[in-house]
Amino acid sequence: MTIACCSCTFGPGHYAGPAFREVHHSLLRECGTCSVYAMALLTEQRLLAKAHQRAGPLQKSAARLLTEEAQAPLNARFDIFLSHSIEDARIVLGAKKDLEDAGLTSYVDWISDPQMSRKNVTSATAMKLRLRMRNCRSLFYLHSCNSQVSIWMPWELGFFDGFAGRVAILPFAKGRSTGFRGREYLGVYPYVDVAQNQDGIECFWVNRSTSEYTDLSKWLRNPDAIRKH
Repeated sequence: MTIACCSCTFGPGHYAGPAFREVHHSLLRECGTCSVYAMALLTEQRLLAKAHQRAGPLQKSAARLLTEEAQAPLNARFDIFLSHSIEDARIVLGAKKDLEDAGLTSYVDWISDPQMSRKNVTSATAMKLRLRMRNCRSLFYLHSCNSQVSIWMPWELGFFDGFAGRVAILPFAKGRSTGFRGREYLGVYPYVDVAQNQDGIECFWVNRSTSEYTDLSKWLRNPDAIRKH
């Protein structure tokens, strides 16, 4: 681990992990021009905590909570199409809450189209998902062990990549982790993590590597905004 600060490098490597967050900010105050942040993947613990917040004190199941939501109008637009495995119900709920806390809207089929079953592969389901994807600015592929056996996720990713091209992998880790390397075709897409910006505000970032990134709001406007720092 290392902290790189504009023309100065603290440590033997190239990147500061979350364990250095507090020290890094003191260096950032001293330097004033540092552009490298202590980034970290979302953790399972964080997402489950977010799901708990959204479920409320009654502790409804994630599936029940999602299906109680009203169906979204067919012309509703979203910032993110959240591609996921149905087996990751509570993680999905936590990810949606985390994105909402950042002021972002996300489409989850259980929420916006609770009458639609992903277990039944039909042309009507595919047609509805295509319509929803066309009304989303981007697609986040929620990477987990369950996503590797999902029927729908590879299809959603392929359709959206061909349609809009603004695709990112949203991995989550069991514990603290500062990087993600996608296997096979997932490796061609950038990945999403979280970190504080120079003002100390936690933001979502889109990365091609630990030294190539941009904040999510810029990437949503322009997927080519990722730059080397």
